[in-house]
Amino acid sequence: MSQKMTLSILLVAALSLSFPVFAAGEGEKAVMELTTLTGAKVQYEKMLTILSRSMQQGFNQGLMKAVQLHPVPQSKRKKASKILQKHFNDFIKQYERHMKKTMTWEGLVKEVYAPLYLKNFTVKEIKDIIAFYKSPTGKKFLQKSPQLIQDASKTVNNKYGKQLNKYAMELSRKKIDQVILELKPLQSK
Repeated sequence: MSQKMTLSILLVAALSLSFPVFAAGEGEKAVMELTTLTGAKVQYEKMLTILSRSMQQGFNQGLMKAVQLHPVPQSKRKKASKILQKHFNDFIKQYERHMKKTMTWEGLVKEVYAPLYLKNFTVKEIKDIIAFYKSPTGKKFLQKSPQLIQDASKTVNNKYGKQLNKYAMELSRKKIDQVILELKPLQSK
């Protein structure tokens, strides 16, 4: 085989191998735009709020159990209440910071939405959806949207749920231990 032919084959092979990388980047950008336009980012913000409230309720229940196990005399309950509030607020701040760091919007698009959308649509179709919601491509998008959302929710739960719950449990234990330590001096009459 001639050197020109070998170089031509290598060039075609290199271009063929690099195309999926280009398409994936272009596809991710298109999915980012599409999910932002369709309100998925707003839903993400709502989901973060719901997760945070759920963890707050769990932590609050743990605090109440700690208080029941380590009762404080009436005369020191105001100080105990301040201790509880301080740790509750600290828990919320730390958990929300960790949640937003662990499960960023950009990460969700890259790791959850883009693979799901690109599995179901080409980059061109995604661009068509962005531009023409009422076109045949837009109708396909509307048809598949409920399943995409359901799959994304399952994937998010599988990917982040255990990690976030584990962190919340560890942080809850630490905070409850701190509350118990700080309440001990108040327990003496």
